[in-house]
Amino acid sequence: MKAPKHEEIERLVAEWFHQNRTQAPDIPLDGCIIKEKAKQVAQTLGMDDFTASNGWIDRFRKRHEIKWRKVSGESLAVDVQSVKNWRQVTLRKILFEYNEDDIFNADELGLFFNLLPDKTMAHRTDTCHG
Repeated sequence: MKAPKHEEIERLVAEWFHQNRTQAPDIPLDGCIIKEKAKQVAQTLGMDDFTASNGWIDRFRKRHEIKWRKVSGESLAVDVQSVKNWRQVTLRKILFEYNEDDIFNADELGLFFNLLPDKTMAHRTDTCHG
């Protein structure tokens, strides 16, 4: 396989990627995030001729055996005791300040607004759990 034009950027981004996948495997990393990191590295190194294009991310993935993986399952779900405590203590304190006529059900609107991607880039041997 052809060597990358900007080897130092490639090396630093690959190092960052593998470090993040090791330390926080439950946080999705998509192509946009990796391209932004590559741009930051290039700027730090003073390389103005670097472009984190779709072609670059595709070649980067191939060189480092990075695949798209669907994040599935709920093995990293929140602690049940924390949820119970939040509902019984914190939520009651918040709701106490409001009149019942001022409380509306917005269901999962806030969750979808801040929703993380359901796919991530991961090394081909990594497993991805949500």
